[in-house]
Amino acid sequence: MPSLPIPMISTLVLSFFLIRLWVVDRRHGPLAVLLAMCAAQGLIISLAQHYGVAAVRLIQPVTASLIPPMAWVAFQSTAVRRLSWHEVPHLVGPLVVAAAVVLRPQMLDAVIPFLFLSYGFAIIWQCRKGADALPRMRMEAGDIPGLIWQIIGWALVCSALSDGLIVMAQ
Repeated sequence: MPSLPIPMISTLVLSFFLIRLWVVDRRHGPLAVLLAMCAAQGLIISLAQHYGVAAVRLIQPVTASLIPPMAWVAFQSTAVRRLSWHEVPHLVGPLVVAAAVVLRPQMLDAVIPFLFLSYGFAIIWQCRKGADALPRMRMEAGDIPGLIWQIIGWALVCSALSDGLIVMAQ
């Protein structure tokens, strides 16, 4: 009997949100890229863990490491400031992960949770001042965008903590 693992269900939901963002809101910026990356990661996890496609296991940590910096870039571009060359150094983490996949795979258990934890806390820290700290947000939206970004930040932190617990349980 065919089955859909939870990451595949989340991929379908995120894909729906992505299509809605493209078609209805006509937005194609960093937030859309973040949604696409999260949907793709769910697909990669499903293929690797549930369906046993070994080929995607090598790219899984690299694509995972792209999500926290992309969340930061999406946050910055939608809430704080325009995109600039300041975002380029955020590629260092994924490059370190790509090197670790080849050279020292045991480092992945520390590097990936560190990326999620640091970017999650950075987003939470930036949102702590409320709507006044988010100059690119619409005033009529009130504190809701900041709350949404705090939830995203805490989701990154929780992901890091769950990865840490999994590593400790092994």
